[in-house]
Amino acid sequence: MEFKDELRILINKYSKENNSNTPDWILAEYIEGCLEVYDKTQQKRAKWYNSWFKQDIFDKEGKIHMIGEPNDNANRVFPPPTST
Repeated sequence: MEFKDELRILINKYSKENNSNTPDWILAEYIEGCLEVYDKTQQKRAKWYNSWFKQDIFDKEGKIHMIGEPNDNANRVFPPPTST
């Protein structure tokens, strides 16, 4: 069984199609499409941040900073992406 089919069954099980009066299979296709677009967006973001990420995640001692932790580059302004 494919993801979309299982999602359709889950939507139907919890009657999530009732509020919008939209068939469960249409909602499943929509959600699957949203996830695909989100994945592509994440890939583009990772590609854009790649060189910056390698510089920003490590401090001077080589310790890894979690997202949101202050480091020397915490206030860095990233340049806009260049067309590829």
